[in-house]
Amino acid sequence: MPQKTVQNRGKLKQQLILDCALELLYTEGPAGITLRAVAAKAGVPASSVSYYFPTLVELVQGAFAHYFDQLIPRMTGNIQRELGGSRDLKILAKALATEVSSRDSRTLLPLYETYLAVARHTELYPEADKAIAQIPIVVKAFLDDLAVPESATLSAAIVGLIEGFGLRRSNGRVEALWGQESLQRSFEMLFESVSKKS
Repeated sequence: MPQKTVQNRGKLKQQLILDCALELLYTEGPAGITLRAVAAKAGVPASSVSYYFPTLVELVQGAFAHYFDQLIPRMTGNIQRELGGSRDLKILAKALATEVSSRDSRTLLPLYETYLAVARHTELYPEADKAIAQIPIVVKAFLDDLAVPESATLSAAIVGLIEGFGLRRSNGRVEALWGQESLQRSFEMLFESVSKKS
């Protein structure tokens, strides 16, 4: 069998394992990811999972990094479509609020549990920690593309607002104070504060 075919099958199997681990991460949190659970979900032997991810930490880390690899391009793509080439900060605030509030609250808690595990034990999850560290950098680059002033400070504030909103919503109760309109207004206030300084 040609080497490329074997490598492609290996990559596909590894991708399947990551997809299944990510699904378990969504539904069960990091505690739900075990070699056996992922193997059963993927329909592969447990030895296949441990071949690609020798330790449970590597598997959780891989699933979390996989989540962020998908999240950032999807979110920026959706927001850019909403903007439609506009640089209007009110439209950006609405697009950000729409994208962030569209997350299913049932998937937020397991993701935040993982996020906290990575934050507590960065030495165990260096790749996932790197993925988390990229978020404000990506937000800053996005703001720079739109020529938004004070993009470094603003990106940190946006990420903090998103994290707080997500954590608050992760308990499944979305009060009026934490709805899309409130989040949109919070983004608008952030943008207004840097606009006034400019």
